[in-house]
Amino acid sequence: SVDFNLKNNSSNPVHKLRLKNDSSHVVAFNGKCNFCRKPHKIYTCKEFLQLSIDDRIAKVSELNLCKNCLCSGNESAGFSGKKSVEEAESFASSYVSNDIKASYVILSTVCAYIYDRAGKLHICNCMLDNGSQPNFLTSNLVRNLELDEIPVNISINGVSNVIANVRSKCNVWLASMHNNFNLKLSCYVLPTITGCLANVEVNISDWKLPDNVSLADPKFNIPNQIHFLIGASHFWRIFRAGIIYLGKGMPVL
Repeated sequence: SVDFNLKNNSSNPVHKLRLKNDSSHVVAFNGKCNFCRKPHKIYTCKEFLQLSIDDRIAKVSELNLCKNCLCSGNESAGFSGKKSVEEAESFASSYVSNDIKASYVILSTVCAYIYDRAGKLHICNCMLDNGSQPNFLTSNLVRNLELDEIPVNISINGVSNVIANVRSKCNVWLASMHNNFNLKLSCYVLPTITGCLANVEVNISDWKLPDNVSLADPKFNIPNQIHFLIGASHFWRIFRAGIIYLGKGMPVL
């Protein structure tokens, strides 16, 4: 369980952030989803992924899509080479196969209060990552809160040696939504931290969550933009001692 959901004990009103999606990870795709007709592939379509496996199979048949690669005839013709076809078939078939039980990795997220330049409280979606040495926040969040930036010039080395150039950092205060716990953090500013978490909406209607536990992120199962990453330096200060098992094949609190 997490100790990072604090009640607002001050008289300051809480403001909900409305941030534009400032993602820099853009992949060109000129087609439309065969299911919802929006500009993405069907196997990344949230509406399609919310269907049961049986309903997906029925919809694929109804739309006359290939059961291996989930493409129409015209799209399949666009693959170049045997390898790309095999990769597409292997990737897409997992979405319409009853032989594979859907599973998700739910990363640790937190809803916390963050103070803007004027001292007003806002709700911020945070990710906890003990594999990251620094803390990060998005440039979009910095602009919306009108935070003071400190110029820096460093490079952050990430997964697969991908390098991100950082030009500024900020000092910010985070506060829990359930108690008096708070943190002052120094954070590097990046255009984007990660995609939405959770990756897809997870059905938790049959989960037996304990009534006496306040979740750090009550909407952990619903995709939301991540504005803040809390790294290893404060990671273990946030977690409470003890483990709560929800059952076989279930997450641990």
